[in-house]
Amino acid sequence: MFNRFLAFFAAVLLAFAPTSGGAQSVQQSGTVTAGHAARWVTNGIVGDAGTSVGGAVGSYLTTLGVTASGGTPFCINSGATTGAYNAFCMGVDTSTGAIFSDTAYGGATHVPLQFKVNGTTVLSISDSGAATLGAAPVIPLTGYLFGNGSSAVTAVPTTSGVLDGASSTPGVVLARGASAWGAVGPGSTGQVLLSQGSSAPIWGPVSQAQTVILQALRVVTAPGGVAVTSTDNIVVLNKTVGAATTVTMPSDLTPGTVITVKDGKGDAGTYFVTITGSSCTIDGQASVYVTSAYGSISMVWNGTQWNVL
Repeated sequence: MFNRFLAFFAAVLLAFAPTSGGAQSVQQSGTVTAGHAARWVTNGIVGDAGTSVGGAVGSYLTTLGVTASGGTPFCINSGATTGAYNAFCMGVDTSTGAIFSDTAYGGATHVPLQFKVNGTTVLSISDSGAATLGAAPVIPLTGYLFGNGSSAVTAVPTTSGVLDGASSTPGVVLARGASAWGAVGPGSTGQVLLSQGSSAPIWGPVSQAQTVILQALRVVTAPGGVAVTSTDNIVVLNKTVGAATTVTMPSDLTPGTVITVKDGKGDAGTYFVTITGSSCTIDGQASVYVTSAYGSISMVWNGTQWNVL
């Protein structure tokens, strides 16, 4: 009897004794899905790490580190590597730096490398290396910090800060010269920028520039009289229904302002155009007339009356 007791006691001690090197058995917590990663729940217990979208805190992987210098040891493949597949890989080493790799294998068609923000593509890079910006809202970078993963390296400055790096002098114009960007100093009052071909532009007098002036055009098709305003330069009368028309010129314009009144319908020979001043005269007269088809009259305001040119 005593020998049987000793044998039973020895068997119990052996069952609960630690294995070699202090190792212990590992148990599974909950159900698992094939293809999912395993995670440690607590000492001696592992469970399913879930999908890539994660879940409640403590139910998925909270950290993942890969130590490997050179190449791209971390890859996500679109299919089995025994056939055609695309691979997105990442790596880093001290010579080439960080690497993002988008490669087609086994005869697979290359797909572009895309960067998305809230589901919208903001940048797409093709197999030729051509980069295409997507139609996405502009993300302001002012104040964002870029670093090496542990500490900030630099802050993206404001637009004004970038431009002030070239010059903060009022009146300066930035221009691309033959070899670099540079600042063209302020010109004098009344000067204009003159192109120098592939060199940086220079300031010069208006007399050296070929000036093109775009004038405000108003086409009148409605019946009735026409009141010329300070925003008009050329008034074309092209009424839907032909009729004699009275055009009234303003008297509160800047001296030197030129306005032209034109018969655009071609019926002024039948329906005269009467041009009169508002509290002013035209060459000392109350009115002047357009009496020929497609005729016109141009006038300049001298500060007190209109003068026909």
